[in-house]
Amino acid sequence: MQQSRRNFLKMTAMTTAALMAACVAPPTAPQPGTGTAGEGGTGAAQPVTLTMLSWHFNEEGLDLFENQFATAFQELHPNVTLEFIATDSNRINDQLLTSFAAGQGPDLWEHGSSASGAGWAASGQALALDDYWATYERADDYLENAVATAYLNGKLYSIPRLMNPDSLLYRKDFFAEAGLDPEVGPESWEEHLEMAQALTVRENGTVVRAGHAVPTQGFGGIQQGWWPFLHQNGALILNEEMTGVAFDSPEGIEAIQWYHDLMWQHELDVLGGIATGLTGHPVNIGTAAMGYGGTSTLIESERNFPEIYENHLGVFLSPSRVRRAALLAIDRIFVSKDGDNDASWAWLTFLHQPDNLLTRFQVQGHMPPTRSFIASDAVAEKPLLQQLLQAAEVGVQWPPSPKWNEFRSFVPSMSEALMTDAGPVEPVIRQFASEINAILRS
Repeated sequence: MQQSRRNFLKMTAMTTAALMAACVAPPTAPQPGTGTAGEGGTGAAQPVTLTMLSWHFNEEGLDLFENQFATAFQELHPNVTLEFIATDSNRINDQLLTSFAAGQGPDLWEHGSSASGAGWAASGQALALDDYWATYERADDYLENAVATAYLNGKLYSIPRLMNPDSLLYRKDFFAEAGLDPEVGPESWEEHLEMAQALTVRENGTVVRAGHAVPTQGFGGIQQGWWPFLHQNGALILNEEMTGVAFDSPEGIEAIQWYHDLMWQHELDVLGGIATGLTGHPVNIGTAAMGYGGTSTLIESERNFPEIYENHLGVFLSPSRVRRAALLAIDRIFVSKDGDNDASWAWLTFLHQPDNLLTRFQVQGHMPPTRSFIASDAVAEKPLLQQLLQAAEVGVQWPPSPKWNEFRSFVPSMSEALMTDAGPVEPVIRQFASEINAILRS
């Protein structure tokens, strides 16, 4: 049975109980929807319905978008109806593929890393934004390394909207308890291991506090696990041409083996983490003295563990082997090539006004990759956030491979296979490298 575009999206959203539509007032002023490029659009208003999909539309996110952002936008553009569709990071690709295959895709969608961005840029569904970007008055506010990974084949297909630099988080109270200087972090892998061994607490031979958190599952287990060590050793996930993997190089195998041995040889943590019944990052809940984390970890600490945040949490730059490195995640927003492009651009740039980006940071903890945010009072009043931002200077993003969506599932599978076995790691790495290379070279 044929369905209208709007009804299809409503049905999709209802499965996640997250679609919300804003009311529309009669148009009273020039509005987007006229085919004129540029922020806001010009000319006579036409009724427009925009749908936006994001995995950040949880309860507080939907409330912010419907009751604050949409209301304010519709005062400026009363001809535009806004509909919001919630998803999650595990389902977003399938949901997008299904809706686009039926010709019912959203007008805008928020997605994750530069790798995911390249995949959707290559999909044929995303609008090239170069003409809009060329006249965008705030284009220079964005960090260059955030914008650089939004390009594919010389065209700009997304706008960066969130950055999350990871760094080495630690507990000052545990450092002092172990006789270590709480203000001096490790400079090398060897120093890191020595500190982690001193910080590990065992009772009757069982680890009850990890010297360094060793996550083993999912993309979190990669990005806060062996990812930093891989890049610290001078290795890469893919080669520079993105025609094959590079994590199977001698440097890559050495780095992953080093991380693997933190648990299996040095016994700094236990498989699956130390169970406490509490929810939170191991450093926040006190089951680890050190571990990689980012903006969300700081926000979690400030909101749920305020005493830890105020008195005991610290941030070190990553140690170095060949270089300092940690994950720099850059999320982005896309515009569909098949929607009302001017209306979509007007809504996108409205959301990216400095005050609205700041509001989203305050409500949802999304740190915009802009110079104005970094220079804002919101950062100046948070010393830990300032320290975390230093990690952005040594941050490494996922490689922007157009085939990312085809091989992404192999990466966490490899990580889990590596970290749930005593080793050695090289045979597992070689096996998965071969499977990923077959996709990259097809």
